[in-house]
Amino acid sequence: MKAVYTPSFIPPTPEQLGSLDSYIRHLDDTLSHYGISSMAVRTALEALLHPSVPRIVVDTTGHSGTSRFVWIARSLLGRADTSSRSTIGFDVAISSPANDDEGIAAAGYMAMKIRLLLAEFDGGGEVLCLCD
Repeated sequence: MKAVYTPSFIPPTPEQLGSLDSYIRHLDDTLSHYGISSMAVRTALEALLHPSVPRIVVDTTGHSGTSRFVWIARSLLGRADTSSRSTIGFDVAISSPANDDEGIAAAGYMAMKIRLLLAEFDGGGEVLCLCD
């Protein structure tokens, strides 16, 4: 697992983690449609914010739009060359914890959205989703 941080990201305070609606507006309204509970979001945030999780800080000065997406994806995949190209030419792998229905739902939804984005590029790539 790796966490992607943008320069403007401000982690939630312990109080905000206790009441996620104060940190994420309309949380229950937006994610409940996908079967994702606020407790699942809290657990995911706590896991991503843990100091042992490697972080990728997005370079917002050198990349924008599609170039930024490619840079983030290559950084997540550990590609040495994170410069931009006109084609993506890589695969995206998404996994979710075993026996976590909310995680599986989120992984499936994310895979669907990323697959639609990759279809727009020459050379595309494949989205691989592992849900135990």
